[in-house]
Amino acid sequence: MAVSGEASVARWRRVAALSAALVLAALGLLHVVWLRSTWPFATREQMLRTVVGSLDADKAPSVAATAIVAALLFMAAWIVLAAGHWAIWPLPARSRRIAMQVLGCTFLMRAVAGWVVSGWLKLPVEPFRHWDIWLYAPLTMLLGVAALTLAPRPASTPSRDNA
Repeated sequence: MAVSGEASVARWRRVAALSAALVLAALGLLHVVWLRSTWPFATREQMLRTVVGSLDADKAPSVAATAIVAALLFMAAWIVLAAGHWAIWPLPARSRRIAMQVLGCTFLMRAVAGWVVSGWLKLPVEPFRHWDIWLYAPLTMLLGVAALTLAPRPASTPSRDNA
């Protein structure tokens, strides 16, 4: 039995939304872990060098900042789930589209900033610079493209010429 093109696109959108949401939720969970632990790093210094890109413990994100990032990642996961019709969106559809566009642009800006700062300017310390170029920036680019692709399209309205 063949699946229509429209049904295939809808299925792809749901799978893409679920995949992106799972990545965002996993990142949120990792930030929750970092509230009490340096896992998977043996020391705080290793974590700072790899995740923050700094040798200065005074530049480490505070517990509050880490908790806020975790909450924002979980919120982003929920927004993406709602865009894929896996979760309820109690607000007007336009607000969901705007939320997805904001998410997409935020992730794309983070990706570009990572490549500029770590790749072109070579500012952060290793191994952060390596992971930023090869993992953090590409992952945020992928999440940004996914969010913009999954953003609901505005409902078509008849033009005045056709009315």
